[in-house]
Amino acid sequence: MVECGSCGRIVDKIMKKYNLKDIALISGAVNLDDGEEVEKLKKIRENSKIVIAVGSCAVSGGFHRMLIGLENGFPQRFVRIGDVIKVDYAIIGCYPEEKEVEKVVEAILNNDEETLKPYRVIAGEPIIKPYMTVDEVLLTSNKELCLGCDTSPIENTYCTGCGTCVAKCPADALNIDEKPTVNMDKCVKCGTCFFSCIKVGVM
Repeated sequence: MVECGSCGRIVDKIMKKYNLKDIALISGAVNLDDGEEVEKLKKIRENSKIVIAVGSCAVSGGFHRMLIGLENGFPQRFVRIGDVIKVDYAIIGCYPEEKEVEKVVEAILNNDEETLKPYRVIAGEPIIKPYMTVDEVLLTSNKELCLGCDTSPIENTYCTGCGTCVAKCPADALNIDEKPTVNMDKCVKCGTCFFSCIKVGVM
């Protein structure tokens, strides 16, 4: 898996702490040119009851899709885990906080469906308003559906201008002047703004 290493350290720590047997936490984007890596991923899915994608690289392909190799990147080569295997829960963030990953693991162990619901949505469960999956929003080739706060997916009715998405953006790509605006030259399409929005103003 291709990643910076931060998510991997969190995954290793939590896997050991909870001694997880049939729950797999996976971080990093998938390099489709690495057949061995792809097969390993499929084997993990076969042997696990639950698979959790941890971090933006695992959930959406992350910055590797755009920054590795040529100037325009290789979005068709470095893909999210969900493009190769079924993912049950996804934790976005570049990188997510360790306590958030722990929260998801504990919710699974305690069958806390209410806590788990947003993580199922990020993994691909349909969003009702509008009826659109996160898969159709994140890293889409349709610029009208990108995660930019100045495009049509932003529901200004819901946006309160609180600035949470601006504070959470790891690429410093968001600014706020009553409502958020995005600098697409800086945006790495990690999805952090989507998941941090307290009012689901980022669609």
